[in-house]
Amino acid sequence: MTEKIRKFSGKPFASFENERAFAKYNALAGFKFLEITILANYEVKTFRGGQVTFSNKEKRLTVETDSMEIETDYSNTLSLGMTRLEIDITEELVDFINKTPVSDLEITIDNIPLLMKISDLNLLREVINTEDTSLEDHY
Repeated sequence: MTEKIRKFSGKPFASFENERAFAKYNALAGFKFLEITILANYEVKTFRGGQVTFSNKEKRLTVETDSMEIETDYSNTLSLGMTRLEIDITEELVDFINKTPVSDLEITIDNIPLLMKISDLNLLREVINTEDTSLEDHY
């Protein structure tokens, strides 16, 4: 796992201190998903899913994860974990992200919140507005 985390690269769309969140577009059987990969000193294992909240001081949108099983691949050597989860890309999500100056990301799994500031809203918008599956990998 240590090598997998070391080799992971890309531009995060949100971060806080040593925690970073990356976005990737996925499509399967006509459904569109936003895959969020978190690199953080954070370790979780659940079969109950979680919530992802996008917000600013005035508005917030909370969505449930599509993936119920969420488990961190953790490296004790690096004191860093890699956690992947997916949420559905719905019209409501696209509309909110495109029209709201979103500044905060909160991911809650097993009642443990992970708070980050959105550092690249344009990257997030690009990923959720992807239509061409040849553009799936935005890491």
